[in-house]
Amino acid sequence: MIAVLLGILLAEFSLKLAAFAVPAVASLLSEASGQTIPDPLLGYRGNPKWYDHDERGYRNEHALTKADIVVLGDSHAYGAGVSANQAWPYSLGRDTGFATYNMAFGGYGTAHSLLQLEEAIELAPRLVILAVYFGNDFADNFWVAMRNERIKSFLSREAPSELARLDRLESLEARVARVSVMRKSRGKKSPSALKSFLSDYSALYSLGRVLQNHLSSAWRGRDPMLADDFDKAVRNLTDRDLQYCSVFEDRGWRTILTGPYRGLVNDRDDMRIQAGYDLTSRILLEIRERLDTNKIRLLVVLLPTKESVFASRVSNIEAHVGLAKLVTDERENREGLIRFMELQDIHYLDTLPFLQRSASQPYFHSANGHPNALGHEIIAREVGYAARGVLASPSSQR
Repeated sequence: MIAVLLGILLAEFSLKLAAFAVPAVASLLSEASGQTIPDPLLGYRGNPKWYDHDERGYRNEHALTKADIVVLGDSHAYGAGVSANQAWPYSLGRDTGFATYNMAFGGYGTAHSLLQLEEAIELAPRLVILAVYFGNDFADNFWVAMRNERIKSFLSREAPSELARLDRLESLEARVARVSVMRKSRGKKSPSALKSFLSDYSALYSLGRVLQNHLSSAWRGRDPMLADDFDKAVRNLTDRDLQYCSVFEDRGWRTILTGPYRGLVNDRDDMRIQAGYDLTSRILLEIRERLDTNKIRLLVVLLPTKESVFASRVSNIEAHVGLAKLVTDERENREGLIRFMELQDIHYLDTLPFLQRSASQPYFHSANGHPNALGHEIIAREVGYAARGVLASPSSQR
């Protein structure tokens, strides 16, 4: 026992010595602090010490000082579930030759994009691409408005108090958690006191955390509902889960659909979702006006839920819990935003039809709602066409 303890102490000392002498080792061990760090403006942002983040904490090889294109959005643009060089912003830059900088991050909504805008403008891009995801952006906007005075100012004077009252009766977060089939929370939890202590003072613990980060991503390997293994995910469904999801398998496409979960965050009968939806259009207009002032173009990319993509292949939509209402609500939300953008002469791309027409499945086989590598390829291709068109159009978007 004593020999084991001495061996651990020796290994700890040696690793700390290596970190002191070799900057690359110190940088590697620093990843143990986690994927995110607190941010006074955004709530949280990417950790610059994370293994595939740049110096600003975004998912790029390097932190650019000048870019042709800046991408804003959430995990669908960050590339959750795929490697950094498979995410569509990376492919967009590679395929078009435009220097592209990805500022998207998981959990961000349109409100976050506005809060990031000054940082984006500092890169003097020719084009800003803003990705709007129908799977949770309206809820994300509501949550930001409840804590950020600038975003709250886009609401009517009476709205914040009424929204807060409604949320006290049953929080939107609790409603979302109640219909989720994910085994573990995807929220940004604070580490325990013991883990924080070990992360700060133990080099061996830090090395173990780093190895875990590299061997498994935040979206794969931990939760059978998120890992890309259809049979395993289906086997792990409980009777409770089947109240909130359904299994789809037909003509080579198969996955787990989460109609109630995605439907909840598209249902504008909930005043909080309506507020998040209204914020989206108001914020888009503010962003467009700010970019116009700086002679920067805007392209809004609409990203559908996986459920809406699969719905075109479902013969009996009523057999899938919550799917019919989700598809109807999401279609109304999409059409409403499109009408608004056309009225305001905002360039946009709706990726839904391109994903629906894919010969092979562009999403994971589990309950994971993110595009797989093929889905990112499809989005990158269509965004590339749209981006070239916007940049070749007359200087004014109005």
